[in-house]
Amino acid sequence: MIHGNGNKSFTATVLRTLSVLLVVSTSMACGNKQVNRDKATLHYDIAYDLLQKGELGPAIEQIDKAVRLEPKNPEFRNLYGLIYASSGHLDKAEAELREALRLRPNYADVYNNLCGLNISRSQWDQAIEHCEKAVSIITYASPEKAYHNMGWAYYKKGDMMNAIQSYKKALRYRENFYIAHQNLGMVYFDLKKYNLAIDNFQAAIKGCNFCPEPYYRLGLALFKVDKKKTALKSFNKCRELDKEGEIGKLCGNFVKKYQR
Repeated sequence: MIHGNGNKSFTATVLRTLSVLLVVSTSMACGNKQVNRDKATLHYDIAYDLLQKGELGPAIEQIDKAVRLEPKNPEFRNLYGLIYASSGHLDKAEAELREALRLRPNYADVYNNLCGLNISRSQWDQAIEHCEKAVSIITYASPEKAYHNMGWAYYKKGDMMNAIQSYKKALRYRENFYIAHQNLGMVYFDLKKYNLAIDNFQAAIKGCNFCPEPYYRLGLALFKVDKKKTALKSFNKCRELDKEGEIGKLCGNFVKKYQR
């Protein structure tokens, strides 16, 4: 997701015939506009940081303040939608994202976020449609994100070939995109192409060597090609990285079952 400060320009036209008093009043109005703009941007930045920390309640409070000050800022509306989506308020999230699109019709990030929202609702065809719209906008700075989401929608739909193509397109834009490698590996695993799955899980680990899930999935694939010792090393690393988490527990179960 792209985030930034989308300040609107404000132009004041002053006729030469206006009195000095009116010119001063107009300048004060400009100053008030700038103050509101700066306040809104500050609330937006705080909201974004809180979202990253998972503090969703305070994030909603901050982005609401930003939107009240700058209701026509599409980037504020986009972030509002993301925070609502993260909070599980999907209808409110969609309303904010569509308002962002109304304000900026070719806002590629919003189309990608709508794609993600559709995925949350298991609306695979609508997700693909929104992701395709995102990547069709040539100014989109992060098409790999939309191709990745598109790949997941195709995967969940059971269309493995299009899932593979979407993930490969994502990786052309960002070679070390670890989650795309991981999910592409999952597709190959389901197709019983275990060596290709292993290659992608290893690439995912290279992109994120502190993430436990690629180690877990690599271990599963290694077992399929009878590389038990290497698989157990992968499960042990997974367990080490996620000692209290669900994936760590799964990896620990494999270690207990097969390690002798």
